Amino acid sequence: MLDQPLSQRLREIRETHAPPAPALEPVHELPRRLPLGELLIEKGLLSEHDLRLALAHQRDDGRPLGQILIGMGILSEQDLARTLAEQHGFDFSMSLRRRLSPVVRQPQAEEELEEAAEAERYLLREPGLAEPLHVADTFLDAADAAFELIDERDPAALEIVRDRCGELEHLWSYSRAEADAPAA
Repeated sequence: MLDQPLSQRLREIRETHAPPAPALEPVHELPRRLPLGELLIEKGLLSEHDLRLALAHQRDDGRPLGQILIGMGILSEQDLARTLAEQHGFDFSMSLRRRLSPVVRQPQAEEELEEAAEAERYLLREPGLAEPLHVADTFLDAADAAFELIDERDPAALEIVRDRCGELEHLWSYSRAEADAPAA
C-alpha cells in the first residue's frame, strides 16, 4: 500500500520532465513528373501524331517509349538522354558549361588539390585501351559524349567507367554488334 503513492508520484515527476513528443513533419509531395511523350512534344522533338503511333506500338510490344521512338527513327539517342535527364530533374548544364569553357583553372590550395584527387571522374573509353577518349565530371556528360562519338565515328565498342580515387567501376557499355542485332 505504501508504494502505490510513491509510484504515482514518480509517474507524475516523469510526465512533467518528459520531453515533448516530436512533432510530425508535414509530408511533402514530389512534383508531378511530366510524361516523356508530353515533354518531347513540349520541346518540339515529337509530334502528337508520332506520339500516338509510338504509344500504339508500346501497347503491342511493351518496350519503353524511348526505345520505340529511336527504333522508328523519330528521336536520336542524344535527344532521349537529354530529355530523360530533364524529366528526372538532373541538371547537368553546369558541368557541360565547364566542359565547354575555354578557361580551365588549376586548383591552387592544398585543400583543393586533395578535393580534386578525391573527386570521382567518368572515363569514356574503348575496351582494352588504357587512355580514355573523354573524361567527364558526371555520368550524363560521359553518356552525352558517348552518343556523340557513336554518331560521329561508330566505334566497335565503348564503355563508361567511374574512377573514384583510382578504384574503377564499370557502369555502361556499347557494342556495335549488339546494337545492330535484331531485337529479340
